[in-house]
Formats: sequence, C-alpha cells, structure tokens
Amino acid sequence: MNYRTIFILYIFCFYFYTPAQNRKVIDSLIKVMDKHNEDDTIKSKLLMKLSVEYENFDVQKSINYAYQALHISKKHNNYLKVGQILTNIGNLYVSAGNYQKALECGIERVKLSDKISDVKQKKENTSYGLSLMSNVYNYLGDYDKALDCSKKSLQLEQELLHQEHIAYALLSMGNTFVYRAQQA
Repeated sequence: MNYRTIFILYIFCFYFYTPAQNRKVIDSLIKVMDKHNEDDTIKSKLLMKLSVEYENFDVQKSINYAYQALHISKKHNNYLKVGQILTNIGNLYVSAGNYQKALECGIERVKLSDKISDVKQKKENTSYGLSLMSNVYNYLGDYDKALDCSKKSLQLEQELLHQEHIAYALLSMGNTFVYRAQQA
C-alpha cells in the first residue's frame, strides 16, 4: 500500500468516526438537559456545550444552540456570559463566511460593556468585542478599521496587564499589515 492510499483511508475513517463520537456526546448532553430543563444556568451551559459539539460539522445548528443560550443569559442579565456567547456566535459566523453577522456580534459585545459595572470586566468585554471586530474587518478587507480595533484592544489589554491578550492584539495588527501589503 502506498502513502496516498493510507492517507485517503485515514481521512475517510476520521471523517466518519468524528461525527459518530460527537453524536454520543450530543445525545448525552440532550439527556442531561432534559433532566435539568427548569434550571436556566445549567441549561445555558449545556446549550453552549451542544453548540461546541456541532461547530465542526453543522455550523447553523451550532449557532442555533448558542442563540438559545444567549436568550437565557439575556433574560437573567448575565452580561458577562452574554458577551462570551456573542463572541462564540461571531466566530461561528466567521466560520460560515457571514462576516456582517459576525461584525454585528462584535459591535453588540462592545455596546454591552456599558451595562457592566466592574471596570476590569468592562475593559475585558470591550477588548474581546474589538478583537472580534478586528478579525472580521480583516476578512472584509477594511484594514484601517481592523487596525483601529486592534489598537483599541491593545490599549485596554495593556491597562489590564494581560500579556497573552497583548500578544494576540499585536499579532492581529501584524496580520493586518501583512494582508494590506498583499493587496497592494
């Protein structure tokens, strides 16, 4: 057997094995959710876990589960969780190629920061929304807006002393410069 045949067999097995594994996890999550249907906190967490399980093979279903979790978090004014879910949904829309919807998620997350009283959490929430927006603007080819969002995110992360997020903002800015140069 040559390497090409082995590679094709590997891909074939992986393709059919992964959804089967996910199906078992999904079935288990649905059973647990049925048992805890009255507890919104647990239900929201399970919906997000379902969203994650679906993200690699059914993005629309993943988005639908995330929106259900978003609705619950909004109902309880859990703004931190709403922000996290908005970023997840935004990233799913990026995966699906729906950049306008992804951008709306980033903008909504930044606006949501006005409802957060804790200064640190407000800055984190704003920075994460700006980071998502920068990523989307890069996909849209609007490099000036991408850089603007990355710079604002970088400033917030420097104030928060989040080294990993500072590095991510700098990487995002670097990517924007590369993309811009490739378009020239």
